[in-house]
Amino acid sequence: MIKYELTFIVEENGTADAVLKLLEENSIKSLKTTDCGAREFAYPIKKQQRGRYFDVLFEAQPEMLAKLEKPLRLEPAVLRYLIVKALRVPAPLAPVKKRIPKAEEKEVEKPAQKLPEETPVETREEARTKKIEEPAEKPKAPAKKPEMKKPVRKVIKPAGPVEQMKEAKKEEPKGEEIAKDLLDEKLKDLVED
Repeated sequence: MIKYELTFIVEENGTADAVLKLLEENSIKSLKTTDCGAREFAYPIKKQQRGRYFDVLFEAQPEMLAKLEKPLRLEPAVLRYLIVKALRVPAPLAPVKKRIPKAEEKEVEKPAQKLPEETPVETREEARTKKIEEPAEKPKAPAKKPEMKKPVRKVIKPAGPVEQMKEAKKEEPKGEEIAKDLLDEKLKDLVED
């Protein structure tokens, strides 16, 4: 026999009695029944907004599952169901061992410290005045990390067509100079003709 888990949903106030009765009628042995509580659905199922979830662990032959599915589908109390093979069966819990608190362990592990006999015993008032009278030591500032200087990079751009055009524009004469040059050329052409 193989162990299976049957998870099903009934109405919010419903019980698992109808499904357990179906299991008994099909001669399936129920091992454990768990009420997982009522929850709200993400969407309505058979016009219900909430339902109660149950989980039943049972043993059966694989042939018996086909006989069980049809009555489950037709049962009006069951909104949804799912049968899967049980991968792990919960084992009984082992008894809890009493542990010793960590504070007690520390006391046992550490040897008792002996105080020197000459140490004077201070009262609370003396300790307070001593703290007030002695200036508190200022905590030392953490050492500063040396600042790293960023390397200077010189970017040398090759003279490409864009740079040549920029230089040509700088060298071009302005409007008045262009007009004078053009007039001079035209005059030379006319004189030569």
